[in-house]
Amino acid sequence: MSAPNIPNITPVISLDRDDAINLLLSSIAMEELGLSHILNAEGEKIQYMLGGMPGSAPPARPSVEQMLALNESVRQTLNTAMKHEMHLQSKLETVIGLLRSGGKTAARGAPASPGSPGTPVWSAAHAFAASTSNQTVAIGSSGTPLRFPDNQVLAGVTKNSENTVFTVPATGHYLVTYLVNIELAASEFIALTVNDVIFAPGMLTAGGAAGYTATVIVPLAGGGRLSVKIYGPGRTTNLFDGAGATLTIVRIR
Repeated sequence: MSAPNIPNITPVISLDRDDAINLLLSSIAMEELGLSHILNAEGEKIQYMLGGMPGSAPPARPSVEQMLALNESVRQTLNTAMKHEMHLQSKLETVIGLLRSGGKTAARGAPASPGSPGTPVWSAAHAFAASTSNQTVAIGSSGTPLRFPDNQVLAGVTKNSENTVFTVPATGHYLVTYLVNIELAASEFIALTVNDVIFAPGMLTAGGAAGYTATVIVPLAGGGRLSVKIYGPGRTTNLFDGAGATLTIVRIR
């Protein structure tokens, strides 16, 4: 049985290791953007059914059966989105592993020697942290920062003693992804904050289900501080077990 052959590709495409890694990171960001559009469409479906979309309303008041069918459709979509988020997280962790391993070869089949052109060139700051133990959150109007005390991987990025604030070491563009599994009330929202100021593209309002996730590219100055906070009227609730919350930070430029 012969081995498979890779067909000729014209024109010839030349990519080095850094180009491939940048393309992988871009693909993750684009998939996250696509998911955000899907989730927004699900929210608009609910708004339309309830007559909450300006200038548009259903021809008749929906029946209980129709509302239950809509709820099941949205639930299935969110469940699929959550599974895809787990895949994207695994993909991102794999890319981070490539960055940590570094290394090009000085010659085909020969390992690079220290100080040679084959020495690993990637030294960008990155971090991953999670909350996996049913964290209790006392939500407040001024914003309650989530703690990420578990499974930490910190390279250059530092954190405070409460595991709520992560500080980047150098000026640059950072890919930031967070996931929060929690039930939010209608008046509550989650936001990424930069130096204690809400970063609007990283803000998510309550959607009636768990699995809130956002991916953004943030320009930060050295010493910039990142947190994920929940805002709303005073009450106490809990993150889900397992991946209750995760935070990933990668410097991409």
